[in-house]
Amino acid sequence: MITERLHESLVLLKRLMCWRLQDILYWPCQDPDYSLRLDNNPDSRAKHRKWSSADYMLYEHFNKTLQRKISKQGKDFMDEVSHFTTVLSDVCEYCQSNQKTYLVVAASLWNQEFVLSRDYCRRMKMNTQQYLNVFKTSYQNLWPGTQ
Repeated sequence: MITERLHESLVLLKRLMCWRLQDILYWPCQDPDYSLRLDNNPDSRAKHRKWSSADYMLYEHFNKTLQRKISKQGKDFMDEVSHFTTVLSDVCEYCQSNQKTYLVVAASLWNQEFVLSRDYCRRMKMNTQQYLNVFKTSYQNLWPGTQ
């Protein structure tokens, strides 16, 4: 997974793992807002690259690996990435609205039709700790007496 190529990474993962489109949807507004801004001049970047050379080597290796795997995916890969981006935008718009209805995502070359509820939006907006608490509660309901 390469952050600045997140949608390509997710679509590739979907293909490799035989997942459905709804399995890779996420809530993009969950990203924290970082107030720290770094000096991004050429001298600072050169110093950072020198001090973090192992990080750069890892990043470059995995970025090249991702590009190599994407290039083997065929001509429709970027069309699927574009479709995913559009669906994700539609889902975000639906989840931010006050609509009481369901969102129907039409079938395409890359997914069967599926329906999203307001509950799906609620779960998608949960942070990690909230989601873990849901799993913990479900587990405790299945196995009373466990903590």
